[in-house]
Amino acid sequence: MASPALDSDASLIGSFITAAAAYEQRLGGATRFLGRLLMPLIMPLPPNCAILDNACGTGIMTEEILRSNPSVKITSTDSSEGMISIINKKISTYGWELQVQAGLLDGQNLKGLSDHTFDVSITNLGLFYFPDPVAGAREIKRTLKPGGMAIATCWKETASISVLYEAQKIVKPKVPWAGLPVFDKWNDGKMMERCMRQGGFEDVQILEMESVFSAEQGSCGSTEEALVKAMVENMKSFIPAGSWSEEELERLGSAVATVMREQGDKWRVEIDGKNGVRWVAWVAIARS
Repeated sequence: MASPALDSDASLIGSFITAAAAYEQRLGGATRFLGRLLMPLIMPLPPNCAILDNACGTGIMTEEILRSNPSVKITSTDSSEGMISIINKKISTYGWELQVQAGLLDGQNLKGLSDHTFDVSITNLGLFYFPDPVAGAREIKRTLKPGGMAIATCWKETASISVLYEAQKIVKPKVPWAGLPVFDKWNDGKMMERCMRQGGFEDVQILEMESVFSAEQGSCGSTEEALVKAMVENMKSFIPAGSWSEEELERLGSAVATVMREQGDKWRVEIDGKNGVRWVAWVAIARS
């Protein structure tokens, strides 16, 4: 049975929830959407199943798991004090004290977590940001019970970057492309598979899952206006600080609107009733 607190409007209360919501909004809900797609891969979970939500961020996977599995035990870890603060406040707000334990830990060195502790380990969109992702995979393997399952994900492609490239042709056509080089290294599923195998896993399966970056209707005008605004805010995280002037950043919004009006069909998707632009993830399923 789902936790009543999770199904109420309590998630909108408090500054920590505001911070978590802002984080998710900047990602257009794509991370949570992907998290929900992962759930069938780990179901059914036995009572008292021990789960690691590794590089947990704001606790999206922790929340999604507890919605339908309130008796499991989750350890939620992240290297960011801000993220762990959010998790700890969610624990007290939602009454998760018996189900969730949060800890400030680097995913490349899960010190304090014993060998062979978890039945399921999930690293949703974290591994590919680690400076040493193979070390992270080794730690996932070390802390997983024999026969346990590990899931790790990374983005294969994000339509936001594709649209940014097209918009940059309008605003700043003579400069190198803005973007995150990390995506270039991980857009081939072989990178994820190789990382998990070098971390000690022999049984590794790679899947491709389509997510969606969207904006809530009415949040800032029409659906199209909301989507463009959300994409621009997301795109600003790809642009190196100081490399664009304020005037150029202002023009980015109109450029994105133009690109979406003229070329948007290449990237638009509707999945489970959500309209937006396509983001695609690689999903590694590995067994210890």
